[in-house]
Amino acid sequence: GLSLTESHTQFLSSANESKATTMDWFMAGTPKGPWSYRMGVNMLLTGGQTLYGQNSFGLDANLSHKLSDRQRLSFLMHSGRTTGYLPQNENYFLLSHEYQVYQNIALRTSYAWRKLHNSDPTLIAGAYRARGLDIELTFDFIP
Repeated sequence: GLSLTESHTQFLSSANESKATTMDWFMAGTPKGPWSYRMGVNMLLTGGQTLYGQNSFGLDANLSHKLSDRQRLSFLMHSGRTTGYLPQNENYFLLSHEYQVYQNIALRTSYAWRKLHNSDPTLIAGAYRARGLDIELTFDFIP
């Protein structure tokens, strides 16, 4: 799949304007067997006369393995870089196990690791590392 969007905003009470172009490309599939995947690239390019312009580039990947009719193991990865206003680099990894308790109700256990690093030399706040174990009971209302 491919999505390309362009927007141009002019403000009535100001000479400032904002332009943005976004692109999202992905490839997804379920080959024969228990595996499924999704890989993608996304970009944001901004322009115009604004102090808050950002450009970003990101990579995403998701790999799932169906263990049984009620269980799935998944791995998710995201890596991205933002430049311009509030520049930063981000890396995120998630490993999860999902067990279908009953029809549209599932118990999901996941472990996530995230690192966010500011690239702006004038800022020292906002950068962090996080790790966490989550246990969720999910309800899917879509039949």
